[in-house]
Amino acid sequence: MKSPKLYFVDTGLASRILGIKNAGQLFLHPARGGLFESFVISEMLKHWYNQGSKADIYFWRDNIGKEIDVVFEEGMKLRALEIKSGKTFSAEFTSNLEAWIRYSGSSPEDGALIYAGDREFE
Repeated sequence: MKSPKLYFVDTGLASRILGIKNAGQLFLHPARGGLFESFVISEMLKHWYNQGSKADIYFWRDNIGKEIDVVFEEGMKLRALEIKSGKTFSAEFTSNLEAWIRYSGSSPEDGALIYAGDREFE
């Protein structure tokens, strides 16, 4: 079953519409994850458009609800990105990427996690 996913590209305007007036309110708001995901995707789109590149992005969801936030083509490969707004890394953040790798036959290097924390992983 196909269902579109909509993103509000101007996350500042989206926050204003939601009544978020400062970072403290954003941190506790239930829409925080969606706003962070929209922000990351809008930055990706701007990057591609500024390079004059095609910016086709997709999301993937299986029949039991596992989801990958962004799937895009890079050369002959499909890349998968999982986006989490949490500041503290959790192994649970990568579970959907692991499912994607199993289902798609992709290699682990073709997937990445973007999260709001500052710890880097290889």
